[in-house]
Amino acid sequence: MVEVVIVEDELLVRLGTKACLETYEGNIKVVGAFESGEDAIKYFSENTADVLITDIRLAGISGLELIKKVKQEHMHMRTVVLSCYEDFSYAREAMELGVDKYLLKHEIAGNELGKIVMELTKERKSVVRVRKENRDFQQNLDISEICSYRLGYLVLRGKEDIKNSSSEQIDLNILWEIIQKLLDSGKLGESFIRREREIFIVFYDMENEIFQKKLESFFMRMSRNVGNFFNKQVYLFITDKFSNLGNVAEIFREAKNASVEAFYFTDSQIVYLDKMEKKKKCPRLKFSCEEMYTSKWVEKNTQEIKKFFSEIRSNKPEVIQVKAEVIRYFCILEEFMPERGAKNYIEIDEFDSVDMLEKWILEVLDEIQKYFLEHKGEAVQFRAYIEEHYQECLSTEKIAGDFHMSVSYFCQYFKKSMGTNFISYLNKVRIEKAKELLLTTDLSGEEIAVKIGIQNSNYFVRLFKKMTGQTVGEYRKKLK
Repeated sequence: MVEVVIVEDELLVRLGTKACLETYEGNIKVVGAFESGEDAIKYFSENTADVLITDIRLAGISGLELIKKVKQEHMHMRTVVLSCYEDFSYAREAMELGVDKYLLKHEIAGNELGKIVMELTKERKSVVRVRKENRDFQQNLDISEICSYRLGYLVLRGKEDIKNSSSEQIDLNILWEIIQKLLDSGKLGESFIRREREIFIVFYDMENEIFQKKLESFFMRMSRNVGNFFNKQVYLFITDKFSNLGNVAEIFREAKNASVEAFYFTDSQIVYLDKMEKKKKCPRLKFSCEEMYTSKWVEKNTQEIKKFFSEIRSNKPEVIQVKAEVIRYFCILEEFMPERGAKNYIEIDEFDSVDMLEKWILEVLDEIQKYFLEHKGEAVQFRAYIEEHYQECLSTEKIAGDFHMSVSYFCQYFKKSMGTNFISYLNKVRIEKAKELLLTTDLSGEEIAVKIGIQNSNYFVRLFKKMTGQTVGEYRKKLK
């Protein structure tokens, strides 16, 4: 759908233009039709369009003044000027502003305007003339006039994207043109494409308040244009002042390393490196074994996951620690659900967005819940049974009888369904329950043994050491 805004002070002409476009065979929608340039400016302060069609003469500001005002924040937008005047001075000014079409009203016939709109939007044009010369970093910064600088490193990512945008997804030349045109208009600095993969900016430094005000104005226009062109959010990481351009490589690495922090952001924003808080320790993502393989288990783990992500959004620990904690969580999950297959842990490392990582984990839990519903027999029934009866004196004969199977058939069927034999699985469940009790209670080893269905405390001690590599006392001491 091509979205068009019309600005025309004559009501009948405005309505006629709107009707002409919306009845054209192309997919055109008029999202705004305004009497004045001032009304259009208000609209464009919060919205955008693919094409702007404006009369050159309006009651307030002219159509050309309107284009000049809105173009900086909507560089992607194609512009068409309608005029009753054949005066070349109007056409020349329109060309200087980069207007795509200058049309005389009396020469437009039938559905020609709709055809022109569709042709204009077939290809996205470059926002400014491509500059043939490649800006050289050292040569384009006048060291004699500028005393200090700041470096800005750019990260782009869509709100629903897992990874940050790469040069394969973004046309860096268009992005550079957008940035440099805005930098030039504010005399703020120079932007550079590094190794055809990434963009950074060297800002000319000035008084803090002036720099911050100019930077925020630049960033607002840049993020809007990047959103319009690429549908991406922008995260700009700004270093502290530096005066020696010979150190720019080191400064660049500092900014790039800090840019991993974009993991925590959803909306476009500026991040000042000197204001970044000291990293806090990553909290534990708790794996709940309570009522395993039931819908209540899924609900409990969903709550724990949401709590974990709420905490890390607030504290912003090292991203690598967050991913390590998620991997640890899935390692535990695999122990209890070996038949689901191993997760690709490299995939976890690929996430550059905290929102998308949380969404992915919750989707995995949702898959598990569906799995429970689809496989209420077989392994799920065995697990549910053991979860309910592990505190009792269980034997192979008893459980086989409860499932109306012979002992030999039960043993074969259990191993096939669970990937391990009955005794090994029961021992694993009991030891996990023992760990929970060691963490949450002051019960003695003998009391815990009874709680988990093992009447012989010496056997419990030996089993615990065999399965954990630690004695009960050593494990409890480590927890403290």
